[in-house]
Amino acid sequence: MSYCAAIRGNAGVGEISRIETAQIKAARIVLRCPRDISIVEQHRVLAWSPVKDIIAISVLHFFYNLQAQKRPKYLQGRFQQVKERHLHSTRAANTDDYVLPGTRLVPGERMFSHRAVKLWDSLPRTIRSLP
Repeated sequence: MSYCAAIRGNAGVGEISRIETAQIKAARIVLRCPRDISIVEQHRVLAWSPVKDIIAISVLHFFYNLQAQKRPKYLQGRFQQVKERHLHSTRAANTDDYVLPGTRLVPGERMFSHRAVKLWDSLPRTIRSLP
């Protein structure tokens, strides 16, 4: 499930729903349980994460490596921190937030650059500052 999860995140709702359905069916086969058992309970027993969480973790891991300069420079140039955008001393400029790329349509919101910044900025600052 986690293979290329950061890329798979660009999929639409229907495609992610099909992956989740396959994961649910696999859990039922592995556990040999009926349909009335909660999928949350099945995930807990198997120590599996939901597909959306797997995708989010993969995107955040890739973005962390990008920020820590473990990825190519051409990708690093696509992301800009708020404090680099202007020289004014504002509350936003004193944070480590990134500028969220503007999009006009829903497919633009599924792009890696948009999802990564949105997920990264939603993390607590204590987690973002870990080495």
